[in-house]
Amino acid sequence: MRTHAFTLVAAVLLLAGCAAEPESTPTPTSVALGRASTIEQVRDAFIHAGGVCNWEQTDQVIAATASGECSDSTVIMLFDDRADRETVVSGMQSLRMEDRRLTLLVGENWVINSAEAEDMQTNLGGEWVME
Repeated sequence: MRTHAFTLVAAVLLLAGCAAEPESTPTPTSVALGRASTIEQVRDAFIHAGGVCNWEQTDQVIAATASGECSDSTVIMLFDDRADRETVVSGMQSLRMEDRRLTLLVGENWVINSAEAEDMQTNLGGEWVME
């Protein structure tokens, strides 16, 4: 009986010690995305570069092959070609609200619309479209 009580106390102390350790934040990594083949590849690169993402694929961006949201303020899009990508980027620029800054990270066939991605160009590649 004492052995079982000792084992239980040791297990509780071990768990308490583990719970007390702070969580470490992963260090953003460079992905150099280039041309993506899936929306998941763009999403995963965004996350590896330090982005926070609670993913929901919505496919609501009309000219995009696929699209989804990480949050209310982060949208990730994948395109078949540059013409479709440019159509969406131009449309977003013309529809931009006066009180809201537009921050797009534009890659070969993908776009990340997120202020959070502003510092990710070094890790992901692409070009900034900011207004």
